[in-house]
Amino acid sequence: MDKVIAESIKDNQDFKILSQIYDDIETGKVPIRIEKYQLTQNIYKWKDQECSIKEIIDILYLKSWMKKGKGKYILENVKIGENLYSICGDKYFIEDDIVPIFEDVLNDKIQLNEEENIEYRFHLFLVSMPASIVRALTLTMTNKENIRQQKIQRSFQYATDEEQKKIASSFWILWNKNISIPELLSCCFPSLFSPEEIQIIQNKYMEFEKKEDFTIWFDQNYDAILQDYINKEFQGSSLRFNEYIRNELERSGICPLDRKPTEEYEWKVAANVVKKFHNEYQKWEQQIMGDGYMDIHPIFEYEYRKPIFFLQYYCFHKRNWEIFFDMMNGDKLSMDEYNHILSRMKEEGLNKYVQKKYNEYKRITSAVKDIVFVKELNINEVSQSLSRYYRRKKDGKIDYKFDRQYLLDIIEDIISELHSGLDVAGFIYILWRTHFFDHAYFDDKFTSFRDKMTEIFQLSDIPSIKEYTEKKPKTKDKAYKLWDQWDVFQRMIDKTALD
Repeated sequence: MDKVIAESIKDNQDFKILSQIYDDIETGKVPIRIEKYQLTQNIYKWKDQECSIKEIIDILYLKSWMKKGKGKYILENVKIGENLYSICGDKYFIEDDIVPIFEDVLNDKIQLNEEENIEYRFHLFLVSMPASIVRALTLTMTNKENIRQQKIQRSFQYATDEEQKKIASSFWILWNKNISIPELLSCCFPSLFSPEEIQIIQNKYMEFEKKEDFTIWFDQNYDAILQDYINKEFQGSSLRFNEYIRNELERSGICPLDRKPTEEYEWKVAANVVKKFHNEYQKWEQQIMGDGYMDIHPIFEYEYRKPIFFLQYYCFHKRNWEIFFDMMNGDKLSMDEYNHILSRMKEEGLNKYVQKKYNEYKRITSAVKDIVFVKELNINEVSQSLSRYYRRKKDGKIDYKFDRQYLLDIIEDIISELHSGLDVAGFIYILWRTHFFDHAYFDDKFTSFRDKMTEIFQLSDIPSIKEYTEKKPKTKDKAYKLWDQWDVFQRMIDKTALD
């Protein structure tokens, strides 16, 4: 076993079992069934941090994978069936033409562009919200889903028997990919199998070498029992078995939209699948849109494996925003929760992008609330406030060069990006070192200038600004970094002038 792994858990009584798991991974036994190894606990110390057994297994998978691939991720090494792969213990159904995208992402050959990175950060922002806000978000989603489900029910009602059978079969397969085998059997066939029998079925499937889709395997092996059960339970009933499956699926709230990965590599894969299959994605997106809501039926006209990434991308890229803004416009948040969201968003540096998205949402939906995610300074008001502090030309007239050449860029691009007192101090230090302002108005005191600029640019709510003076090294260092980052500063002043 790997030396680092051994040193990390060598004192644990489960070390021998974990070593066996590592050996099994090395010899190609994937996916690993943890329950077979009879480990005594779920949490272990790993490099002085508490890790779940799943997290440790993920690490072991990655080490083995990289070793076999000579330092590269190679999907073929973890293939466990036709288009079926085990990545870090999770099953993925990956079409052949998507395999190169997976490998490029996992080998760090594909990076997120700026917009994709913000979308990913926004998703992480949502899932990291306090429980009460997450519940409000979920409730908003549920309300929208109810509307969508009413559409599904109406269309299902007018479908032919053959169409209903196809839809129910699709739900059955889709459901299997989102929940465990015991949950699937318990929900779809209540009272048919005992817990012990369900475990036996699961074990038989796990031992099945070919490892085709469980639903196909189950139908082939238990068809007679199922038909007998359906005839007894649903014969003469107004509720058909396929309708029962659909109702249970909707009642449980299980649908592919709930599968929102937090791993960056899954985001990268989804985004790049959409890029590579742009035309196909556009066609798919047009088909799933009806009256502004997601319609689940057209999903089943395609292979499952590619649209799952389309779905992920659609949820991240569009639907997350819609649900979030619906929540912000609703009555499900307290004022404290509302302000917490705005504050955290500013800390994460997302507020400017969210404001842009909200402006689009408001235009399309005619939302009532005028939510301010980022301060939109009035350039005329700021200009008027600054004008009395500008230097004068030789003829005695005020020099408006800063106003005319740089102020708009600063308001549009920079103010919303200042998140800490140090950011603000660095920004104001740059202004202080330019030749645009008359220091005499401030008795040549940087602190007086800093406080006045903080007031004019409406940055007073950012804490700790007064901690940073002209002579503090951190202030100057931050000014250097901001100068390197923003073109407008480079046009305003030479970097040597900051010394």
